[in-house]
Formats: sequence, C-alpha cells, structure tokens
Amino acid sequence: MKFSLVLKGKTINGHDFKFKVKIPPSKHLGMINFLKQTTREDNPHKEIEFTIEMISKDKKHKESMYFGKFILEKRKSIEEANK
Repeated sequence: MKFSLVLKGKTINGHDFKFKVKIPPSKHLGMINFLKQTTREDNPHKEIEFTIEMISKDKKHKESMYFGKFILEKRKSIEEANK
C-alpha cells in the first residue's frame, strides 16, 4: 500500500491544482494513528495546525512564514473518497 498526502487548492484564476507528498512506509502507522485520533467522535480538539519547518545546513530549525489551521473530517464511505 502507498500513502500520499494530497493538498488541493485553486489559483487566482480559479484553476485547480494539487501538491502530493509521498508518505514512506516507515511513517504509515504514525499517519494512521494521527488520523484516527484527530477524527474520533469524542475528541473535542479537531483543529489541526499546519506549518512548514525549515532546517538549515547547520541543523538549525525555523518555522516558515506560512501556516494555517484546518479541521479533519471523516467521510461516510470509501466511494465518497473516490469521487
């Protein structure tokens, strides 16, 4: 099985575009657990924060100026996901 994180957006002109990030097999279990925890019905904290971390050649970590928040929701069926 292969996993990819797919980010979708629209350009200024209204055109759709996608950005896909492959998730390596060593991270599959972590991604599955993350999704299960954030979409649980009894979890009141459904808001997810998004940011990009930059790591310089000398190993210094810094967050970029781009960030956002969104809410993960669970679809009712696999057929809905493939539309």
